[in-house]
Amino acid sequence: MAPTLSNLTVTSSIYENDFATLSGDISDPGILDTFTIEIDWNNDGTIDETHRNVGTGNFSYTHQFLDDHPTGTPVDNLPINVTVTNTTGTVDGNTTVEVTNLAPVLAPITTDDTQANKAVVGQEISVSGLFTDIGPLDTHTIIVQWDDGSVSNSDLAPGEFSDLDVDGVGSGSFTGIHTYTTGGIFEVVVTVIDDDTGESNSATVEVWVSGVRLTDDGELQIIGTAGKDIVNVRLSGGNDGGSDRGKHKGPHGGSDGGPDRVKVIANLNIQDGSDGGSDQGDCTLSHLPNRTFARYVSSQAALSLLFLIPTLAVDSFFKRL
Repeated sequence: MAPTLSNLTVTSSIYENDFATLSGDISDPGILDTFTIEIDWNNDGTIDETHRNVGTGNFSYTHQFLDDHPTGTPVDNLPINVTVTNTTGTVDGNTTVEVTNLAPVLAPITTDDTQANKAVVGQEISVSGLFTDIGPLDTHTIIVQWDDGSVSNSDLAPGEFSDLDVDGVGSGSFTGIHTYTTGGIFEVVVTVIDDDTGESNSATVEVWVSGVRLTDDGELQIIGTAGKDIVNVRLSGGNDGGSDRGKHKGPHGGSDGGPDRVKVIANLNIQDGSDGGSDQGDCTLSHLPNRTFARYVSSQAALSLLFLIPTLAVDSFFKRL
């Protein structure tokens, strides 16, 4: 007579790379019979474990699930098939374990193109990082947002990475490369996504490029060089919204009587002088009335101008630095 398989259970829910415990009971009228237990842990039709000379009563086995399956899903219910055989017959049983993916973890990212070692426009810059993943079979995609509207995707454009180790084994590394067409302080954001939709924490690093940049929110960033930097800025319209070609007509419309210009003369790189430059503090700004600077950061080797918050006169602003 064939044996009886009952009370077949498994740990209900685990994370990838965890262990699940399968247990059940075998009964048979032949009290001296022994049995062979075959287990297919992942329902692929292949026997993963065989246990021979098992007696009647309870059995228990553990298995490590390295990954949830199939790829592309955050949680999977994995069938487990069990076959018990003796000399007189065979009985089958099955159960299911829920396996949940875990997202990769991204370490802080780095760049050589920092405030102390600024790049120049047109120079290839790089951002590097390391990540880990509990799931040793997961593969990964690196997403780099360069803060200039460009995005590098390691799946779609692997050529935008000089180093790329994303094929599993629980860890990886990358180096993204990029060339900026303007100067500025760029906040680069990196994310790692695994093949089961798990998304890592985002990591951010600042990349410094000598030159000038106007951000989307209206901030003008001027990143100085080792020489005396001269920057001319012309606003496209005054407070009155006019064409800047005629006389000032007040806040209700018309031209304001001339061009809105800001001229900056300063060395913003070498840390000497009262303004942080090698010109011994000779930082000159000329401006029209009602135009003020919301932020000036010479100690950061950069000048940021924001024309949206007219709250401080230039002179009083410099006195409080």
